Amino acid sequence: HMKIIIYTQIKNEQKEILLEQIVQNTGMVPVMVFDLDGLFQMLKTKISGEYTIVFQIACQSELETLRNNEIRLFNTRFIILPCDDEEMNLSALSLQPKYLCCPDHGYEDVGRVLNKMNRVK
Repeated sequence: HMKIIIYTQIKNEQKEILLEQIVQNTGMVPVMVFDLDGLFQMLKTKISGEYTIVFQIACQSELETLRNNEIRLFNTRFIILPCDDEEMNLSALSLQPKYLCCPDHGYEDVGRVLNKMNRVK
């Protein structure tokens, strides 16, 4: 089975809603990571097999950090959930995520997309 990792800010109030939707739609309990350095370290040392990262992006600087570490995301399936900001969305698209959505519409789609990604490897 594919593993799911959620990157989010510890103070992000939406993280529990996202977690609930993912568990509901996939039956899998994701690992939550609260800092990008920790995430990249985990990818380098602790994660093997199939995994997908869900980035719950809060600000432009987080997105810039991702862009600066783009090589570390090579061959990684990931989803980006930026805020509803056109410039951030364009910036996020340049990273070529498997899926990009605006969380203003809820997280049901994210759960369904992850479920589909898990079935179509």
